[in-house]
Amino acid sequence: MTRPRAGPLPSAQSAARSPGEAALIADPLRAPEEVTRVLVLDDLPENLRLMGELLASSPVEVSFAKSGEQALRLAARADFQLAILDLNLPDVDGFEVARRLRGLLPACELVYCSAYNDRARRDRAFNEGAIDFIEKPFELAATRQRLATHLERLALRARLRGEKDKLDTMIASMPDAVLSMDEQRRVVLWNAAAQRMFGLEAGQIEGRTLDILLPDLPAEALALPPSRPLPVAPPLQTSARHADGRRLQVELTLSHWRQDGRAFTTCIVRDVSDRFRLLEELQRAKEQAERANEAKSRFLANMSHEIRTQMNAIIGMTHLALPQARDTRIQEYLGKIQASARHLLSLVNDILDFSKIEADRLELEHIEFDLSEVLDTFSSLVADKAAAKGLALVFDIDPEVPARLVGDPLRLGQVLINYGQNALKFTDRGEIRVTITVDQKDAESVLLRVAVSDTGIGLSGEQQGQLFQSFHQGDASTSRRYGGTGLGLAIARRLASLMGGEVGVRSRTGEGSTFWFTARLGRVADAMSPTTAEPPARDGLPLAQPGAGEVTAPPGPARGARILLVDDNEINLLIATEVLGAAGLHVTAVENGEQAVQRVRDEPFDLVLMDMQMPVMDGLQATRAIRHMPGREHLPIIAMTANALPADRQRCLDAGMNDVLTKPIEPEHLVEAVTRWSSRGPEAASPAPGVSDLSS
Repeated sequence: MTRPRAGPLPSAQSAARSPGEAALIADPLRAPEEVTRVLVLDDLPENLRLMGELLASSPVEVSFAKSGEQALRLAARADFQLAILDLNLPDVDGFEVARRLRGLLPACELVYCSAYNDRARRDRAFNEGAIDFIEKPFELAATRQRLATHLERLALRARLRGEKDKLDTMIASMPDAVLSMDEQRRVVLWNAAAQRMFGLEAGQIEGRTLDILLPDLPAEALALPPSRPLPVAPPLQTSARHADGRRLQVELTLSHWRQDGRAFTTCIVRDVSDRFRLLEELQRAKEQAERANEAKSRFLANMSHEIRTQMNAIIGMTHLALPQARDTRIQEYLGKIQASARHLLSLVNDILDFSKIEADRLELEHIEFDLSEVLDTFSSLVADKAAAKGLALVFDIDPEVPARLVGDPLRLGQVLINYGQNALKFTDRGEIRVTITVDQKDAESVLLRVAVSDTGIGLSGEQQGQLFQSFHQGDASTSRRYGGTGLGLAIARRLASLMGGEVGVRSRTGEGSTFWFTARLGRVADAMSPTTAEPPARDGLPLAQPGAGEVTAPPGPARGARILLVDDNEINLLIATEVLGAAGLHVTAVENGEQAVQRVRDEPFDLVLMDMQMPVMDGLQATRAIRHMPGREHLPIIAMTANALPADRQRCLDAGMNDVLTKPIEPEHLVEAVTRWSSRGPEAASPAPGVSDLSS
């Protein structure tokens, strides 16, 4: 590559250029900011030409002057990094030029040239700041090398200065505060963001310690670690103080470094006060939402308790009145009252379940269960109603389906029953078919597909798109004709999701529907399929034919058993006393827990039916007191309560009760529970696994 040269030897005319005029001696590929500016002063043209030739191979911009005054005029107009000065000038002494030049360009480095090489002149040159003294006549090779060394050093210093300027600009423009401290925690660097954050200018803080601004910063955070390379500490959060006294929340990132044997720490400080305020607001909003949700839960629990208490009276009194009604119309009226009460109860249950699901407070059980028991429960609720409408109820179970599974039988049955009741509601002739198959299986689990098909009115495509949403049914006419809230399928979808499955429907208008869901359940080793464990009627044959007889009643209770009935509601006392008395049991009734404790202490009983909420002493307190009585540790105690939430059931069991009946209680379920527990004997104090709600 050919470099531009200084041109022909400067003549007297060319040496006397106008101030600021310069010859460019530089590599054109270098950025302009990398060019070093050199001023050459000599009164002899041949020396100027020779110096131009010596500098031609270096990336420099050279300006030539033949007199001191001309050199000073050039220095006033341009920033020179190096000046090569002849000491013997006709108009002014070279040392005087150097002195005045330093006044104009303090950072300019000086190289003196002279044909007079006496020691005094050389010493003066170096004492006055020269970096070199070159004798005339010039030894070309040595002079070129010496000049190249000076220029390389200047170029390196310029690059370092450029990098420092970039770093300073970056630090100054950073949105976060940047500050550095020495080992005594005195500030040595303070950027503009730090000034804005703390309200102090650099001159007000440099040299002072940070204790006044970061009073809570632990000393160990600033301790210099012994390891090399020095690590960057993880961010830490602390409080800071503004100059006006305000408290700030800040996040610090600390890095440690050494220079010239000294240790320093640089802090990058970010003001996170807004984030803290937002987090505090979010926390307050969360707590407020939790309080609101808790208030809603309490409201629902209280409303459920009150509704269930009255429903218990309606269903119980209707049950007592029906056998005594001789008039057919009265029997019909009572039957409709009872049916309406049960329907209202199902709505209350749906609302409670929906509320628990929406609040993410519904937890599934994980217990072993027999699938045939789930199907039996389904049959007991659907079979008679199907037979009454002339419908066949058919079970079609794949032989690959295990008989025993691990999961939540209550929730599995809840989805199945919801599908079955919908099929009953919308089907007037034909059949309802329950199909259970295996979609997937492995050594640990099985994915069951459960489908309920009917031959009812069916659904259009638009109607199917609105299903499984809260408070939605096929259309408004469906709600008007068949009733319902639209919650059942939404609950079914959420329950299936909690069981690791999904839901869906296949249907055509006028041709019936098939509602299906999947559920992932655990497997039990060596479990037979329901088809081998149950009678053949479970596999593809009608379970309930039109005109089928009534379901066989459960075996009678242990007649003559002594029952202590504890309830503060006189209607509940009347109903339970009548029902249990008709079953051949001896009932003693009291109104609160304190009376119950006294009677248990004084008299022997075979079983206690205990309300949960009562004045004077509630059922939980009474149960705990009874459990501490010698000889009463295994006395069966059954909660009979209108509190229907899972937490309420658990509180009853934790207090020492053996089972929980949720009001309103079907009379036959009450008799069945009393029969089961009063005949168990001493082992009754331990509740059976997976205690179930015996109310329908």
